[in-house]
Amino acid sequence: MTFHFFFLTAEDRPYIHNEIWNLLYHGNGGWDYTSVYNMPIWLRQYYLKKIIDYNEDQGAKRAEKQATHSHQQSQNKDSILRPAIKPPQN
Repeated sequence: MTFHFFFLTAEDRPYIHNEIWNLLYHGNGGWDYTSVYNMPIWLRQYYLKKIIDYNEDQGAKRAEKQATHSHQQSQNKDSILRPAIKPPQN
């Protein structure tokens, strides 16, 4: 007879430790191992979701900025870019 309701199986361990590692790594030093390990599962998954949402939002902003930049470069392709250096006024 095997009980799985309150016990973690050996197959669960890599998944749980992967979650812990992701929170420690992407949390930028906000947590220590013991706090994350003892954190309720729902709270640990909440923080992981927030990190994923943040990274997706940053990726979308980065892609939008890159698209705008490449569009501007294609418009300025025929013009010569000069440095914005102003001579000193005497």
